[in-house]
Amino acid sequence: MYRILKLKHWQVFIPLMIIIILFILFSNLKLHDGSPLSQVFKLLFGILGVVYIFVWILSIGLAMNNIQEDKFKSSKVLLVSCSIICILGYTQLHLEDFEHFRIVIPASIKFLTTFLTFFSLMYILRTVSKSIISFEKGGEAIFMDYLLIAIVLFAMPIGVWIIQPKLNKIYQQINS
Repeated sequence: MYRILKLKHWQVFIPLMIIIILFILFSNLKLHDGSPLSQVFKLLFGILGVVYIFVWILSIGLAMNNIQEDKFKSSKVLLVSCSIICILGYTQLHLEDFEHFRIVIPASIKFLTTFLTFFSLMYILRTVSKSIISFEKGGEAIFMDYLLIAIVLFAMPIGVWIIQPKLNKIYQQINS
């Protein structure tokens, strides 16, 4: 479970950047007139990037929740549920952009998924960042303590370079 805490920042960053670069490449590439292949790859790497980011954040949250010394505990079921909602919500955005099949999503479902995705994202960012800072402080963190970490978690892929070293320090502390 603590494997995510041991990874170095470049081990998380490089696969993420490969996914992002391939997404950008296929976003700007038109293979053949009428061929949806570049759009399919764009959709594939877009969804893969979303899954990668949210699984990384979820793994951090679950690992931090299992640390006995961490004063802040959250509901694992709610954390997993919110992560799945975020993945589905951002996947919907990629599917709307997929022009080949002309996917039409009703406005009521767009509104509901946007609303749920927003609040799920806020919950995930708050929970994971508060858990990290609570462990570092040795007590429960207040909003202003973990606000910057929540913003950095949202600022992908740059956030990896700030968050992952903090996780390495946490791993060293719990194993010493």
